[in-house]
Amino acid sequence: MSSYIIFQLMKILLLVHLVLVGGINGLPKSSDEFLASYTCNNNDVQKLLKQQVEEGGFFKFVVAARHTTHLSGWEVNTKANDDNSSNKYYARVFDLLNYSRIHNLLSESISVDEVCHKGMETHYQHDDKINNWSDDKDIESRKPNTYIPSESWANLWDICHKQLSSSERLSSTCIDIPGVVVTSPSDKAYNPCNRKYRMVDGAHRLCLRKYLLLLLHGELSEIDYKVNESINIHKLIQHKKQLIEIYNQSMFIVINQTVFESMLMNDDPHTTWARDKQFLMKDITNNLQLDWKEWMGRVMNRVDEKKSNITLSTSNQDVSRDEL
Repeated sequence: MSSYIIFQLMKILLLVHLVLVGGINGLPKSSDEFLASYTCNNNDVQKLLKQQVEEGGFFKFVVAARHTTHLSGWEVNTKANDDNSSNKYYARVFDLLNYSRIHNLLSESISVDEVCHKGMETHYQHDDKINNWSDDKDIESRKPNTYIPSESWANLWDICHKQLSSSERLSSTCIDIPGVVVTSPSDKAYNPCNRKYRMVDGAHRLCLRKYLLLLLHGELSEIDYKVNESINIHKLIQHKKQLIEIYNQSMFIVINQTVFESMLMNDDPHTTWARDKQFLMKDITNNLQLDWKEWMGRVMNRVDEKKSNITLSTSNQDVSRDEL
C-alpha cells in the first residue's frame, strides 16, 4: 500500500473520529458565529499581545515557533533533498517577524488564491489521486454546515485538515492578524503550488478564512434560492457579498526570497535552542516588547483601514445602483 493511500486513510479515520466526538473542533456553523469568534481589530491585538507575554503564549507561538523547509515540496535549498538530517532547514518565526519590525514592514492585501500554505502541496503533487469525498453518502453529516457544498468541503478538508483539527491553535486565533509570506521567484521555483507567494507563518488563520468563505458562499446560495424580493433580503444578499469581497483578500507581511533564505538554519529549534526558554527570552526586553506592540499597532491599523475601505466602496456602489 502506497504512503499516499495510507495518508488518505488516516485523514478519513481522523474525520470520522471528529464527527463521532461532536464535530470538527466545534467550528462555527454560521458566518455570524464565526465572525464573532475569529475576527479582531487593533485594540483586540494589543490586549492579546499583553496576555501572551504574561501567560507565555508569546514564547510558544512567536519566539519558539518555526517554519520547516525540508518537507517534500517545500525545499528551498537543494541540500534539503539529501538524506543527511543536518541538511534540514528551519526558519524561526521570531526572526521573520523581528526583521519585519526592524524594517517597519506593514501588511499588504493579497488574494487568498495567490498563497500556498502547508497542506496544499499534497493536493498539487497528487492531483490525479485526490479522493473524491463528494461521493460519500455520509458527507452531509460530516460537514459543520449543511449549506456548504460537499465538494467544496472535501477540497477544503483535503488541504486544511491538520489546521482545522488543531483545537489548541484555533482557540485563540484571529484571522485578521497578518501572516507572513515569501515572494516566489519569477519562475515560481520553490513554491509547491506554483503560486505567487509561499506562506511561512499563519496557515491556521488562512485555513479558517477559507472556511469562512465556504460558509458565506453557502449561505448566499441559500438566500438566492428563496423567492423573496423584499428589501431586507436584498440587503442581506449585499451584506454577504460584501463580506466575501472583504475576506477573499487577506493582509500579509511580505518578505523577499533572498532575505528568507538568509534566515534559514540547520538545527531543529524544537530539539535545540527552542527548548531553553530562559535563554531565548533574555533578549525579549521591555523595550523590544514595547516597540513590537507599536509596530503591530501600525500593522493592524493597515488591516482595519483596508476592511473599512472595502466596506465604504461597496456601500457607495449600492447607493449608485439605488439612484439608477
